[in-house]
Amino acid sequence: MVKLFTDRQVFNYKCLIPVVLIGIISVAIFAAELLKRNTVLDVILLLVVGKFVFTGWNLYRLMKSDLIDEVYDDGDSLVLVQRGRCESVMLKEIINVNYQSGFNTSMVTLTFRYSTRLGRKISFKHPTEIMPSMGQKSVDELILRIDMARKKSK
Repeated sequence: MVKLFTDRQVFNYKCLIPVVLIGIISVAIFAAELLKRNTVLDVILLLVVGKFVFTGWNLYRLMKSDLIDEVYDDGDSLVLVQRGRCESVMLKEIINVNYQSGFNTSMVTLTFRYSTRLGRKISFKHPTEIMPSMGQKSVDELILRIDMARKKSK
């Protein structure tokens, strides 16, 4: 098996971001308790920090928490690894490939013909390239391989 798309930063997105958010909450609560002046400014500051943390946590859950850990190319199938569980999906069973390139992250979302243990739609972080268009080549190659696998199965 040859590793295909997975970026090494998945651990950072899935483990470090929640720790940082919880740290911000802890510091805000600790600072409020330490000041204990109970002024309106302290309450407003605590509410603003709480709102930022709440919004950040929801954005994190929406965008990053469901990322697949690793994706391997196994010829006519992809092997998906999530928390030690492996799932093999034939290329001909993939019905849609969506590639989103951003400033510092590139996401690939695959939709399957049937539901797997990992879900019917999965996402994983594509390695970030210096030039975003360079990452598109490997996704384009995957799409061509999926189309060829579908044609062979007919």
